[in-house]
Amino acid sequence: AVVSTQSTGTEYAGSNSAVVLRERKSSLSKDEDDDIAHEFYEEVKSKNGKNKMRRVFKTYPLGYVKLPVPCLHPDFTRVILPNYDISSKLSAATKTLSTTS
Repeated sequence: AVVSTQSTGTEYAGSNSAVVLRERKSSLSKDEDDDIAHEFYEEVKSKNGKNKMRRVFKTYPLGYVKLPVPCLHPDFTRVILPNYDISSKLSAATKTLSTTS
């Protein structure tokens, strides 16, 4: 997976230290009929004549899917921002919100 770590464009390819995730492994799979689901079951008759559901294991994983919005890797709990004055931007945003209410 190719991910970028900052706005500087630093990228890691095939590394386990990715900060921003752009794709993830899908938990969905396909069956022979091209149906997509997490699990598949089929109905079978038991020896006593009752119907039972049996899980189908012959499925094909979808692989990696792109995320609609890049997200942070769960192992990174802190975000480092560039060094600029955030307090002035927050106070301006707060004033804008209070005047529109």
